[in-house]
Amino acid sequence: MTGWFGQANHSQFAVRQLTHVPGARRFETGTPSFISAYAASAAIRLLLEIGVENISS
Repeated sequence: MTGWFGQANHSQFAVRQLTHVPGARRFETGTPSFISAYAASAAIRLLLEIGVENISS
């Protein structure tokens, strides 16, 4: 499965005609999941606040 960046012309968003780029670039994904980055950041802050040693016991 590839995303938009694996297409020959990824700015066209041509969903009916997928033209993959030759080479390894064809396996690139689409737009990164920014919401996951925010969630991971909040989770790390929480872990640091609580302390890993308090969770692992």
